Amino acid sequence: MIDLKEATEIAKKFIIEMEGDQEGFHLESVLLTSDKKSWQVIYSYKKKIENLNELQRIMGLKERKIYKKVVISNEDKKIIGYSDGAYDRSEAA
Repeated sequence: MIDLKEATEIAKKFIIEMEGDQEGFHLESVLLTSDKKSWQVIYSYKKKIENLNELQRIMGLKERKIYKKVVISNEDKKIIGYSDGAYDRSEAA
């Protein structure tokens, strides 16, 4: 079994392994599922927009916020899911 702090550390390390070190990491949500079998951790980070379109240029939008959800087994600390956390933000909040 793992605790909340360990779950967040595992998730952040995994995101860095998958996406590389990113700017502006921010913990958005941590949830132990009702059956206590897994942790759902959502982090966000900023990513530079490589090819700005005209509207982005006019509005000064140079980066976007990316959300990543990591699901970790509470029993053995293994990653059992990884997805775009933007779709699940309301569910995990």
